[in-house]
Amino acid sequence: MQLPKERFLTALSRQKPDRVPLVAGWGVVEARLLGLSLEEMVERCGIDAVISWWPDCPDFGEVDRYLERVATDARLGEIQSVGSYARWGYIPPGLSGSSSPELNPLAGAAVRSDIADCIPTVDWQKAGSELSEEVARWQERDVAVAVPLPKLGGLWFEEMQRLRGYEQSVLDLVLNPDLAAFLVERITAVHAEGAAAAARSGADVLWLDDDIGMPGHMIISPETWRRFFKPAIAAVIHAARSVRSDIAVCYHSDGYFEPVVGDLIETGVNALHPVQPDVFDQARLKRRFGSAVAFWGGVGTPTLWAWGSPGDIRAETRRAIADLGPAGFIAAPAYDIEPDVPADNLRAFFQHVADSGPLPTHG
Repeated sequence: MQLPKERFLTALSRQKPDRVPLVAGWGVVEARLLGLSLEEMVERCGIDAVISWWPDCPDFGEVDRYLERVATDARLGEIQSVGSYARWGYIPPGLSGSSSPELNPLAGAAVRSDIADCIPTVDWQKAGSELSEEVARWQERDVAVAVPLPKLGGLWFEEMQRLRGYEQSVLDLVLNPDLAAFLVERITAVHAEGAAAAARSGADVLWLDDDIGMPGHMIISPETWRRFFKPAIAAVIHAARSVRSDIAVCYHSDGYFEPVVGDLIETGVNALHPVQPDVFDQARLKRRFGSAVAFWGGVGTPTLWAWGSPGDIRAETRRAIADLGPAGFIAAPAYDIEPDVPADNLRAFFQHVADSGPLPTHG
């Protein structure tokens, strides 16, 4: 029987492990639903990898000043998100009152000098040292670790939207490409440093995420994505692998992005997440790209997770394994697990995956 990390890395390399590896989504909400700590859930439920955030302690003076602009009844989320918003100077719509607008710190930028110093700096030596300790803590349990980069929402296109506003960021890509390219360049420089720090930490997977898809199509054209964002992704992957050549890379985007899957593979991406079943023909995706990339996620829709039965979840998990596995597939929810998901549905998913081995020799 393989240990969790070995099982996960076997699937990530598109080989066949002793059973399909299991990941619990983002982890924190799932553990709360089960009434467990994250560590307890990983141990008891047979989870093979975790997504570990940077131990990023925000500047609370900075956060306090940010909170002065926020309505007293606003729901802010985790302190890491608040700290990120504060550092980037971004305020989501409705945060300063029920009808307050979104505040984008670079909405009025017109020339390069307006944005040259907008990207927050990070003490990568300190942050990387703390991350290394967190990675080691999980790897001592023989659990694989994926590390996202510190960011404002997602990377690149999502950060542009929050900095410039959605409409302006899309217009920039068409009408002001030099400014858009410069902003992407500035964002990429910071993320390249973060990727190198993640590689030094010993993380097994560098996690890159940027929502570029909608249910039926990409938000921007594949050609525009290739012009502005493909080179940025390649540069960040190169920065990580210049430090450690064997670090794997997973790329996340909600929605449909099949037209650029081949491009993502060319940049060095090893796995795609979350390959949502109501967006992709998963079996077709496996046939087209399964020899070149692994698939991570694939299980369920928000409706099924929230309102389906444990039997429905088991059937959906079985279908995903058949369509995307057994080799080169890491089972995980294809959407965020929300607090209203019945704990029995989550237990059914975990149990079905844990009981899926040994895998057949064919497929």
